[in-house]
Amino acid sequence: GIALSAVTSGGAADRGGLKEGDVLLKFNGQEIKSAQHFMELMQATKGGQRVEFTWLREKTETVKTITLGRRGQ
Repeated sequence: GIALSAVTSGGAADRGGLKEGDVLLKFNGQEIKSAQHFMELMQATKGGQRVEFTWLREKTETVKTITLGRRGQ
């Protein structure tokens, strides 16, 4: 997984409940191996699409579907 160093206020991650310091574990059920891997997964996904994220915060794992923001907006 990868730790979030920042979350944009009002962005898709913020609206989905993610916070700075959360550790992203999975993207649509696929384990996130590195920041580069996560970027590749994001780039292969269309903006506006709903995806399932799994993350860890304070020893609690959360799974939630989040609608990605549209690129360029």
